[in-house]
Amino acid sequence: EGPKGCHAGKIKLTETTATFYNDKGLQAGREYFYIVIPKGPSSSCFGPSSQCTAAVPIELPEVKVLCPTEKIVLNLRDKTPQASIVCSFEAIGDFEGTVNLACASKTANADCNADQTLLSFSPENLQENA
Repeated sequence: EGPKGCHAGKIKLTETTATFYNDKGLQAGREYFYIVIPKGPSSSCFGPSSQCTAAVPIELPEVKVLCPTEKIVLNLRDKTPQASIVCSFEAIGDFEGTVNLACASKTANADCNADQTLLSFSPENLQENA
């Protein structure tokens, strides 16, 4: 890595018997360099390394969810105590498509209902509230 790319020091990332490797936690847009060194049955048996290959991860499209962090206090003396939370959803990285929403309650005696269960995103519609 760095300005010298393939000509700098190297670190061992992993050992695998698979024919692929998925590197995680990388920074989108930053260049990373890789070589593969085949290893035989003993620790002293190695084959020639592959050519150095550069790869640049891209930011995958996603939907960012923002919900209020304050707690809701219900008056349990009301006949039907209820409250609503509105969250905002934002398409990031050119995400286009539909997102299915579900609602869940952590309390056994509480019901959770979502009025809107589908959100659609397009280049013209990047934000929704539900």
